[in-house]
Amino acid sequence: MIRSGVWTDRNKGSMVLVELTKSRDTKILSAVKIGAMDGLLEMAAWHDTGHGMPAHLILGRIAGKTDEQIYFSILTNSR
Repeated sequence: MIRSGVWTDRNKGSMVLVELTKSRDTKILSAVKIGAMDGLLEMAAWHDTGHGMPAHLILGRIAGKTDEQIYFSILTNSR
């Protein structure tokens, strides 16, 4: 769903991945990295609407950052 051409698919898919990656389970993070990285990177580039926030959160978790570090990075880079 993350690679769908339909916005609602991407939105719902990203919300599922946000929940799945909360635990930071390495197997889940690895599977998300392999299967959804291209879609997540594209979504993270959506700066103007905030719709890229879930992608930033997931990518940050894959990178090993805490949620606090991710949110701080999003806030400081959006200025």
